Amino acid sequence: EYNGVSKYGVCFVDTTTGQFYIGQFEDDKHSSRLLTTVAHYPPALIVFDRKTTSARTSRLLSTHCHSARREPTTLWAPEKTLKILAEKYYKTDGDGKWPTGITPFLHEEQKCHPDSRAIFYEEKTYSKRKVLDFILLLNGFTSILKLVDLFSDVDAELLKKLTQFAPEGRFPDYRDTLKFFKEGFNQQEAEKEGRILPGSGVDADYDNTIQLIQNIQDELKEYLSEQERYFKCRLTYVGSDKKRYQIEVPQSAAGKANSDYHLEGARKGFKRYSTVETKDLLARMIAAEEKKSNVLKDLSRRMFEKFSSHQHQWEMATKCVATIDILLAFTEFARQQTGDICLPEITYNKDQEPYIDIVEGRHPCISIPEFIPNDTRLGVDNPRLLLLTGPNMGGKSTLMRQVGLLTVLAHLGCHVPASECRLSVCDRIFTRLGASDDILSGQSTFLVEMNETAAIVKHATKHSLVLLDELGRGTSTYDGTCIAWSVCWWLAGRSCRTLFSTHYHSLVHHLADHPAVLLGHMACMVETDESAPDGDHIPEETITFLYKLSPGACPKSYGFNAARLAGIPREITQRAHTISRNLESEATCVRAFRDVIKTDNAAELRKILSALTI
Repeated sequence: EYNGVSKYGVCFVDTTTGQFYIGQFEDDKHSSRLLTTVAHYPPALIVFDRKTTSARTSRLLSTHCHSARREPTTLWAPEKTLKILAEKYYKTDGDGKWPTGITPFLHEEQKCHPDSRAIFYEEKTYSKRKVLDFILLLNGFTSILKLVDLFSDVDAELLKKLTQFAPEGRFPDYRDTLKFFKEGFNQQEAEKEGRILPGSGVDADYDNTIQLIQNIQDELKEYLSEQERYFKCRLTYVGSDKKRYQIEVPQSAAGKANSDYHLEGARKGFKRYSTVETKDLLARMIAAEEKKSNVLKDLSRRMFEKFSSHQHQWEMATKCVATIDILLAFTEFARQQTGDICLPEITYNKDQEPYIDIVEGRHPCISIPEFIPNDTRLGVDNPRLLLLTGPNMGGKSTLMRQVGLLTVLAHLGCHVPASECRLSVCDRIFTRLGASDDILSGQSTFLVEMNETAAIVKHATKHSLVLLDELGRGTSTYDGTCIAWSVCWWLAGRSCRTLFSTHYHSLVHHLADHPAVLLGHMACMVETDESAPDGDHIPEETITFLYKLSPGACPKSYGFNAARLAGIPREITQRAHTISRNLESEATCVRAFRDVIKTDNAAELRKILSALTI
């Protein structure tokens, strides 16, 4: 870290795909990019060099990656790592070469692993679950092929590309590949047994072991026929497991057994013999069955590996279907809208002045007939910073969220709820909406706001969209006003499209003449109860929100209306109203005095002074 700038080098592996990522980047003092990285790829294990990692970064990783494991000791240097591996695990017998793999070493580890029994116990259940997932995957890709016939007569170029085989489209033709996997094993048996038993011609190793077992069985039958001819009676093999293939001879013919026959047992009327040939055939059969078992254990993996070898086909099909799914979602969203919708027009030119021009835009998540649409125009012929005022609950935050969501939908290519929508490309959207603290990091509400504002100031460009809602809360009125004033002035100079809402009316007064600032407010209608007496009893004001963006500044925030609706006692709101009027009178006098001392017209000054009541 240096002067609030951190430099990170990151290397991680995505265990779901087996891909390694490595990169280096500079970050702000809040580590925004690092937090974004760990949010997108939540780590299961974090390894870092304690000597070069700052205490702040260590605390940040502990806070935001509390579920990830950490190594108890520091990382070894590369030289020490190679030395330990060579001396302890590999080059222990004088061998000067590194091994091609560490499988034997891992097998030794597994022998004494305390959880080995539990792992082996659950192996069948886990394998069955993987096989079921594989079958579901094959069935899913089978269903996807229906899209080819369903959209065969479509004229839209995009749908042709997404649903048709080459050359008309880019949908992969994996029918032969899918047929190989679906016909390669019995799905019903695989679902029942939890393992894949391939058909003939699917797996060469499995076919060879089956053929080997069949050859041994043929030899056993042939040998039994020879013995029947020798004993001149019908014989059978008896026994199980390692006692199999004992020749059972009737008592009447047992006298022909010579020294080549070894007596293994007897039952009433029969004797059981083994020979060198039967023992050899049994040993060969046991070896063949063990080979078959080993092949079956690895068969699922090889089947999955063969399936993964066609990954480019599956990925392309998945991307096509995902795109269709998004288009369907856009279509359903447009269908559910009750008002006007339009396809936004987005322009891009790096030398073009950024703008947003929305006519009768509505919030995309509020689809009710009573919703009041609003026009939003930033840039074009207007300044690009809208300083927004208005009463509490008047719709300022809703308008800001509406503009942000419509911008996102426009960049996605979705229809938007508006009569017209034109805008230039936004490189990033920055938001500072709502109020919350961060207890775990020890950050107050105001500090959280300042951190987010600092990120905006650092990264916003003229092509960005900035949404700032009531910046400056959580500190004194003067400090909050000054910070909001300075940030608003800086954003106006940066010329990025900005919606800046505030209740600081002095801020509006100071920026009213700024050429890059447009004043706007959410309109409302105020009705005063004239029957209320004067004095300490303040007339009640009834506010009717019009939810319409109008030019100019709103004279008041009408916070007492929100207090009344919240149920604050009347005597409290009346006293607050009295104090508010006194403070407003003082502020008005100060502004009038400033205007007086600025005038150079002596006659006008005498006229103003003569009108003052002492």
